[in-house]
Amino acid sequence: MQPRRLPDLAAWLPTFDAVADATLGKIKRPLPDLVREVSKSYTTERGSIATASSRDALQARFRFFLGRDVAKALGPLDELARTEGLPGTDAPWRILDLGAGLGTTSLGAAFVAGPDAHLKIDAVDLDAVALRGFEALAARASELGLARMDVRTHTLDLRRAPEGPYDLILVGLALNEVTRHDTLLESWKARLRPGGSVVILEPALREVTQQLMALRDDAVSSGWTVFSPCTHAAPCPMRQSPRDWCHEEIRMDLPKSLGATARAAGLRDHRLTFAALVLRRDGKQLADRSWARVVSAPLVSKGKRELVLCDHAGLAKTRRLDRHRSDANAPWSEAARGDLLKLPTSTSRIEADTEVVVPT
Repeated sequence: MQPRRLPDLAAWLPTFDAVADATLGKIKRPLPDLVREVSKSYTTERGSIATASSRDALQARFRFFLGRDVAKALGPLDELARTEGLPGTDAPWRILDLGAGLGTTSLGAAFVAGPDAHLKIDAVDLDAVALRGFEALAARASELGLARMDVRTHTLDLRRAPEGPYDLILVGLALNEVTRHDTLLESWKARLRPGGSVVILEPALREVTQQLMALRDDAVSSGWTVFSPCTHAAPCPMRQSPRDWCHEEIRMDLPKSLGATARAAGLRDHRLTFAALVLRRDGKQLADRSWARVVSAPLVSKGKRELVLCDHAGLAKTRRLDRHRSDANAPWSEAARGDLLKLPTSTSRIEADTEVVVPT
């Protein structure tokens, strides 16, 4: 689902660059080269992911990936906000950020919370330099229009986190560090306040996303509620095929400078993709089983448009002929991967009078 509000990343970049200068010094290599190397460590060469903690790689993370990836965190966080699934502003939010790095996911939470909120964050990561950068960014949160952020850093393995309890447990790009889901889920259960949420973000890569889908099924089996992206508690139907993996997208254009860097590094400069999972213990869900999640890009061919939807009945390809386009099914024309749709009945064909609804 597209967030209702996106940050003005162009206005944030000077602060990110200033903190990078103060933390790491001036950048000494062309930024696109560094971005390309870090991207490979996260994608095609994940065996070398440790290189993403090198000083040169931190330059790329500060000056490129930070701004881009904050926007990705807004997808699941905004869905929590829509359903009053986040704390209010009458008391500080307690947040545990596991694999915090530069604080990307926490910055997303501070944006969604707004400038009147107060976040108390325990940030856990093995990279002490990155955590110093997070502290420096948090100290300048007001410049970015974010919630006040008090950050305590812990240079620890994420399995040795503080006890809490917490309103939010944020886990960004950290599943590769975990081999057993049962111990991870038990650890989160012990640290989460009633009414709290675990928000997990991973890159939209097949291998790591399939690991996230397996974690989702393990969580359901051990009593967790999937708040999102699913609208049901049945086993994930996409796990039946080794070719499928569930991910979402946010449709936005990067600021001019980030876009130029992305293109020079061979990356896209729009349509940010990610995989997410939000877990709770209280039974609260984003949507009931009458809703379906779009899990494909639009499949457009002569005379028709198709989408693959996921709901309690599994995966279904639904079709609308161009000649049946109408005001009633207009949301079908705009729907993209990650969006929620409600149809009056489970159907594989959208007719002119089929009413298609999206969340408000």
